[in-house]
Amino acid sequence: MSQARLTLGALLVAVLAVTAGCASAISGDPNPDRIAEQMQQRLDDIDTVEGVKVMETTRDGETNTTVTEYVRQPPNNVRSTVIEGGQYRDEGDYRVNTGEKTYRYDASENTYTKYDFDYNRSEGYFDADTIERVLNDSEVSYKRTDTVAGRDVHVIELTDTERDSTVTIKADQEHWYPLAYETSYSYDGTTTTTSWTHRNVSFNEPVDDETFTFEPPEGAELKETTSPDVTEFDSVSAANEATAYEVVEPDMPDGYTVESINEMVIDGTSTTTLSYRNGDKGAYYSVSNESVGSESAAGADGESVTIGNTTGTASSYGETTSVSWSCDGVHYSLGGQLTQSTLVEAASAVGCA
Repeated sequence: MSQARLTLGALLVAVLAVTAGCASAISGDPNPDRIAEQMQQRLDDIDTVEGVKVMETTRDGETNTTVTEYVRQPPNNVRSTVIEGGQYRDEGDYRVNTGEKTYRYDASENTYTKYDFDYNRSEGYFDADTIERVLNDSEVSYKRTDTVAGRDVHVIELTDTERDSTVTIKADQEHWYPLAYETSYSYDGTTTTTSWTHRNVSFNEPVDDETFTFEPPEGAELKETTSPDVTEFDSVSAANEATAYEVVEPDMPDGYTVESINEMVIDGTSTTTLSYRNGDKGAYYSVSNESVGSESAAGADGESVTIGNTTGTASSYGETTSVSWSCDGVHYSLGGQLTQSTLVEAASAVGCA
């Protein structure tokens, strides 16, 4: 995932900066500590949120719509149920987050899965660095007032001309909670728009604690899942010593440095990932012992490219471009906010006999 994508919390901070009259924050003095403190005070007043959201994704003229109802009890408890299914989720599917575990129920298969992590944890996350980056990298503008689900909202727009992307958010005037959101970006002549908007919403209504207790429906079967085994390394050489395959670094452009090195092992498959950082831009490089054939590696939107002595696949999604290839039973992937030619050149340094 691109590190430059705006988190929900960061967007709300931009809303705060405008609605609170922090003109200096928008003009180049974000003072993130003060803004974050004020933002957190307002959000702390929210005990519960209940609502119905309509979510849509439009690409190449095709729109996929899903409607969900949810109950949220900050900071961690969430229950979300699909009431009108779409392409990826069916009516009756639901998810329960407890802060320590996440349960997902598949209505069409009458199965459920259990994860030992909070699937929803990142949705409200923000920190001073994120706030500062959003305020500095985007043009934040206050558009107007409006109403969503019968409530007054502020309409804020964030524009990133460098990445040709626009984010519009409609935040509740009382709680600064987002009631509608739309993001649009263009790449290679195709525009993708993702949005959601509330049909109704209520704040601070009493919620039964059993709402966030998962009870499998009658006859539902548990789908076995395996938690990944993650190891962190402090150097590429240390990763080489611990893995069954060689981790050869790509020839990254100047300014990109390794931020972290992790190996994840799940169901016998080992994947080592190097995360790179260059200012506010990120990139990743992964090596896996699960070889992927050329046909399966090439996605429907992929383009064949020559990487060293082999053929790989290049693809793009939003702000991120990636290239992937296989060699001697090992699969490689390199991606980030870089051009295809730059990635191919960097990947060629890995070599493939």
